[in-house]
Amino acid sequence: MFNSSTKSTAVRIATAGIAVTAFSLAGCSGGSGEASGSEGGPEPVTIRTITPLSADWAEMDGFNEEFIPAVEELAPWVTVEVVGGSEVVPSNAQVEAVSTGAYDMAPIYPGYAEGFIPGISAALINLDLPSEERAAGTGDLYNEIFFNPNGMTYLGAQHGGDQYAIYLGEDACESFDPENPSLDGMVIRGGDQYAQAVDYLGGSVVNMPVGEVYNAVERGVIDGYGMTGLGMPAIGTGEITGCRIEPSFKTNTSLLAVNTAWWEGLEAETREVIEEAVVLAEGRMEESYAPKIEESEDWHAENGIESIELSPEEGEKLIEEVDARSWEEAIEANPEVKKLRDLWEG
Repeated sequence: MFNSSTKSTAVRIATAGIAVTAFSLAGCSGGSGEASGSEGGPEPVTIRTITPLSADWAEMDGFNEEFIPAVEELAPWVTVEVVGGSEVVPSNAQVEAVSTGAYDMAPIYPGYAEGFIPGISAALINLDLPSEERAAGTGDLYNEIFFNPNGMTYLGAQHGGDQYAIYLGEDACESFDPENPSLDGMVIRGGDQYAQAVDYLGGSVVNMPVGEVYNAVERGVIDGYGMTGLGMPAIGTGEITGCRIEPSFKTNTSLLAVNTAWWEGLEAETREVIEEAVVLAEGRMEESYAPKIEESEDWHAENGIESIELSPEEGEKLIEEVDARSWEEAIEANPEVKKLRDLWEG
């Protein structure tokens, strides 16, 4: 978690009457290109960014604790100003906010962006780490298929191996049979990233704000919900959750994107150093997320959330079905996604 007592760059600001966290890396934030640097050096730049989740979610640690400090380390003339999270711009509207230039940058979750960029949820299927994806040339295809046509430029993936899973309330756990897995008659809260797994297991998906999950499970409105392992402590549903169905599936990935017109307006040296910071942060995330995932597993145990393992045969079928259905839906939404599938499946 981000700890303001250990990060001298964290400051509190208020925007439209809402207190949000800004991470200022080079003195006071100003508009992009505000003159305050040393003579002969690159022009000072402020990156105005939004994030899909607030800073207290562990999923944001990669951006807040690895990427931003990497920019600070390599480009002291650049300020990253985090204007806020979903309280400023709803998570599913953030990709459009970057596309139109309302904000310069955002780490984008494909599940939230599917409505604006059809087929982008395919980015969740791959389980490689960011360094492996970069080596495979994933970024070029992300730009060609998803981002460049929408006025954006993809810079890099931000994740450390955390995955999505289905969680059930205590009553639903008692009736779930891992040898003959079925969610028949059950309603599961989730988005595009969970739909294929829930559908394969015979359940129904309903969309609802994460803040409503606790009461919905407690009152029996839903039987369970989709969530990442790292996201569980932040939503505080340990008391009403009985189990997690294993195996988990798809990678909890955010895609760091910038507005292309803004990006191309930066000096070449600034762009190059920000790209270096992205690569540096990717490597650090792969190391820093491992203990966070272990801490998350400890939290699950402390809250009595049991892992219900499907049989090896059923677990393999679940993963195969989720991948096949995800590719089919993504390619149907955007035929260009076939290029991505061909790259990953070799």
